Amino acid sequence: MKLFYRVTRIILLLMVLFGTNNRSLFGQSNFRIFASMSLNSYAMSDLKNLQSELCSSITSQGIPANILDAYPSFYGFETGFLFPLFPSSDSSLLIGGVYEYNSTGGRIHYQDYSGEVRADQIVSTNAFGCMIKYQLSSQNEFHWALFGSCKYYYSVLHNSLYTRIGTYQTLSEPAFHSSSLGVEIGIAPFYNLWNFHLGVQLSYLLFFPSSLEYDNYSDAYLENNNGENVRIDWSGFRLGLFIEYPF
Repeated sequence: MKLFYRVTRIILLLMVLFGTNNRSLFGQSNFRIFASMSLNSYAMSDLKNLQSELCSSITSQGIPANILDAYPSFYGFETGFLFPLFPSSDSSLLIGGVYEYNSTGGRIHYQDYSGEVRADQIVSTNAFGCMIKYQLSSQNEFHWALFGSCKYYYSVLHNSLYTRIGTYQTLSEPAFHSSSLGVEIGIAPFYNLWNFHLGVQLSYLLFFPSSLEYDNYSDAYLENNNGENVRIDWSGFRLGLFIEYPF
């Protein structure tokens, strides 16, 4: 949580400093807001292996359960603000803050006339941090931009382990959390349409995997069958659409 507050203070400080600087240089704020929706892939190697171990444990008891979902690619959302710095006829450098949300999950399931077994694992993350963007100027309405960001990620894993034999039912819902950092770099061609910038962005997130800590007990971590900590990993490629509005 100390890192959370430090990053918050940095973003607020940048917002005040750069907003004041832009007004003094250009007579207006040149403030921009943006939002994007993307299809993201996720590494999640530890969680996929843990899911395989759990499925093997269930099938070893004579229950022919199957893995239906194994942390597939899914949609993510991002929004933020940018301040242009030192604009020229050739390029513009922008910096600001960004917020991001992602989720994915896994499912193991089997059901017949005598009962049901279902194991759901849902992971989600809220992230925020700083973004820098280098925008290439053009003589027409089509432009290119390169961008990078560094974000703090707070992730949660919700498990739902449900069994039913006849009328007897059990439900267990252990939860875990994790925090780490990620660095994203990408390219974003876009087109000027009226007062908006509309474009696509292709990027890669390099996430620093971190262990999942049990919510109800500090210093108690999720482990695999070998006694190793299970780490969450959001690393992967991203392809999406974005819209930006400059004031």
